[in-house]
Amino acid sequence: MTDSEKQYLRDEAVSWAAQHGLLVATDGATVGAAMASNFTHAPISLLPTPFPKDVFATAIAVSPRFAELSDLVSRDHEFLVEQLTGVLETDDFTAALWDVYLQSGGQAGRNEIELGILRSDYMLDVPSGNPLQVEVNTVSTSFMALSTRVTQMHRHLVTHSKTLATHYAAETADETGDFFEAALPSNVALEKAAETLAAGHLAAGDQDAKLLMVCQPNENNVFDQRLVAHLLWEKHGVRVTRATLAEMDAHAELSTDGDDLMYHNEKHSVVYFRAGYAPGDYPSDKEWRARLLIEKSTAVKSPSVAMQLAGYVLHFPNPDTVYCPWSTTLSLKGSILHTSQIDCLPIQYTHTQDSRLKTDAFLLQWQVQKDPASPGGSRGFGTVRCEV
Repeated sequence: MTDSEKQYLRDEAVSWAAQHGLLVATDGATVGAAMASNFTHAPISLLPTPFPKDVFATAIAVSPRFAELSDLVSRDHEFLVEQLTGVLETDDFTAALWDVYLQSGGQAGRNEIELGILRSDYMLDVPSGNPLQVEVNTVSTSFMALSTRVTQMHRHLVTHSKTLATHYAAETADETGDFFEAALPSNVALEKAAETLAAGHLAAGDQDAKLLMVCQPNENNVFDQRLVAHLLWEKHGVRVTRATLAEMDAHAELSTDGDDLMYHNEKHSVVYFRAGYAPGDYPSDKEWRARLLIEKSTAVKSPSVAMQLAGYVLHFPNPDTVYCPWSTTLSLKGSILHTSQIDCLPIQYTHTQDSRLKTDAFLLQWQVQKDPASPGGSRGFGTVRCEV
């Protein structure tokens, strides 16, 4: 491509981003419902980054099992106690979350309905050709909306440039001639996030109730959040309220006739956390009081504090940990590598398809070296084979 073609695509990309909400705020507001007044396009690549198709397919295929594993761990009280015992003595943040879990009733206090909007992060390990799983996020997952917009923008730019369209059509078209699905697969993360939250709202049983999105004060990633809220209303008829934890402490309460979550005297049947995942989200007792109030309510949580704790357990396994809720199998080949941090030794998930048993399988082997001063710091190892 010539320099003039690149400049033209750059200008087209910025224009498209501005028109479709592919933006981030450059200032914020302490009030959750307030909108930023200054914003710019999100950091984006002009064209998509090449990534092996088979590796991408593998990551997608195993994603539901990581979600299932997170849910199972979150519901295993004894395992949570075993894994967190040492951490609770040294990490104030995890200890405070655990206290919220206990004060809200532990497993018995959980709503029978819960939502999980999870995100698995990967990097490609070039020597092995395997995806390197950095983590599975169980709380405050983000960029479903903006990543969807990036895919749409890339498709727009490819078709907008005759040079690119010709290149992609010649190099990557499948047997149907659809180079989009062959080279730029659909991204439906925004749609699925809204569908998940809407399903929780429907299951809660009160169509007049609202959904409460817990956000940070001075939020910069507001467009990623508001695109979800807009789709919830436009496609599913669910109204969304934005509030910080401090605002929840000031204006939220439980109803006297059933522990429904009331915010400004309006019932909210679903709580979607886009904050509350880090110590900085709880600068005072106000935020912790609000979190406990939410957990004690009948509102459907995404996620519950138990699921949040499960995410920390899976991210920082303790020594000799083996957790396998599935039966064993023998056939193993291929692998997915997982590392808690860039400087950690890898956790290895070996994935295969056993034609005889017609099931997927993992070999879990981990050796994690984590800074003991950081939350969940540990040094561990273990091996287990699991049918999933």
